[in-house]
Amino acid sequence: MKPKKSGKAAVRTAAVIDIGSRVVKMRVAQLRHGEVQTLDQLRYFLPLGHEVFHTGSISFATTRELSRILRGFSETLRGYGITQPMVVATTALREAKNRSYVEDQLHVLGGIDVKVLEDDEEKTLIYYSMLGALKKIEKAAKEVSLLTYIGTGSIGVALYDGAHIVYSQHLPIGSVKLHDVFSGIQDNPEQFHQVIEEYLANMLSPLLSFLRDFPVKNLVLCGSEDSIIARLCGAQEENGCYWIEAERMQNLYRTICSMVPEAIGERYGIHEDEAAAVYSALAIYCCLQPCASEKTVISPQVELWDELLREMLLPKAKEAYDAHLCDSAVCCAATIARRFACDPKHWEMVSRIALQIFDKTRPIHGLPDRVRLLLQLSAILHDCGRFVDGSERFRSIFYLIRNFDLYGLTKEEINLVAVISGYNELTKPDFSEIKFARTTPAEKLVISKSVAIFRLANALDRSGKQKIGDLKIKLDKEKLIITGSGNDNMQLEKWAFEQCAGFFKEVFGIDPVFHVKLLML
Repeated sequence: MKPKKSGKAAVRTAAVIDIGSRVVKMRVAQLRHGEVQTLDQLRYFLPLGHEVFHTGSISFATTRELSRILRGFSETLRGYGITQPMVVATTALREAKNRSYVEDQLHVLGGIDVKVLEDDEEKTLIYYSMLGALKKIEKAAKEVSLLTYIGTGSIGVALYDGAHIVYSQHLPIGSVKLHDVFSGIQDNPEQFHQVIEEYLANMLSPLLSFLRDFPVKNLVLCGSEDSIIARLCGAQEENGCYWIEAERMQNLYRTICSMVPEAIGERYGIHEDEAAAVYSALAIYCCLQPCASEKTVISPQVELWDELLREMLLPKAKEAYDAHLCDSAVCCAATIARRFACDPKHWEMVSRIALQIFDKTRPIHGLPDRVRLLLQLSAILHDCGRFVDGSERFRSIFYLIRNFDLYGLTKEEINLVAVISGYNELTKPDFSEIKFARTTPAEKLVISKSVAIFRLANALDRSGKQKIGDLKIKLDKEKLIITGSGNDNMQLEKWAFEQCAGFFKEVFGIDPVFHVKLLML
């Protein structure tokens, strides 16, 4: 006899534990009527960031305390029937020299497996939640906005043009780290605030110079100190966002800039550590605020775990997030290519051909769609190094691109883009070179397959004149047949194609052939 169904779908629940630089916190949420609703939150103060920024490591005493906190959270979660929460860590654990030891001890002591988010992963999740909040504001949804996330150990900025993220940059200084770096001069408040302001002005000047070319309307701020700053500025909350008058922020900073954290905490009734972070965050905000024309700052009340919980509870949320990431990464790469005076007609054609080859050869390359995105970015950026050093083109492109901030990409993925971008019809990967010393066999396969596709695509516009039209690609048994049409002289493209065909066959075991149909004049 089959059991009767209750008629009610089980309520889906999930939990995220966030190991931050100052606070370890947990949020339990459920999906109800298509919305993510909070069931419970716990917070525990643990200044991991101070320890890492001062000593470079996390002590075993602190690791044991962290394990105790996590075990307590796990005990609470059992009451909700949750046995596998997502546990993530950000700057403090990411930058700890003994990170692997700490991760191992957390697993041994409490059975906790931690996912340490890369800087790009962390910032992209935050930006996406900020955009979600911004799009609910009718007047700001389609305006040019600078999204700024002030973390404890780093600053992230992303330029939103009203449709896509078109530029992003990460700076290795945050609210806690900034205060800790200059801890030796904090006893002299007058000198301290001058040093902080000069340091920030120097660090942010390239970004502010770049932003002059964009009519930024809104400054959108997010960070762990925002709610405190909003309260101290008397800001009002509306639709999940604080609206902070820029002048009040400036006035608040001018009031506290000559005060030590103890005095700030005593005056405003906040913890000394919070006061130090608020001081630094305000200094950063005041440096960025003049780049926006709107005199009211928007501060969405979003956190890292917002999107993580959405993806855990809503199956289609991950698809939307991935689509946003891909579109914005391409837009950011295009912005960088334009800054280096690359010809958009050339990289658009190479990109289009590379994606066509990738899609048509899926049965033989077995590469995931993420590599498809990296291949597209490589095609967009491959000419950036030509104006730096023509004789050392590969080296120039490699070192340039690996130091770019590409939206949503990890360091390993950016390195792969840098590698793919550097090859042309005369060069191919030589894995005996020292730069490939730590490359795994699996990574070498991805590099070889991606480079083989990229070189073939680039060869078909070797002149940069887009001579080929009506391009068709067909995988036919042991041949990849590429046909195009046009009346221009294509000897250069044919020569380049032949130079690349051998390596393509070496990697995939099939012959690429190129046919040109003459158009009737």
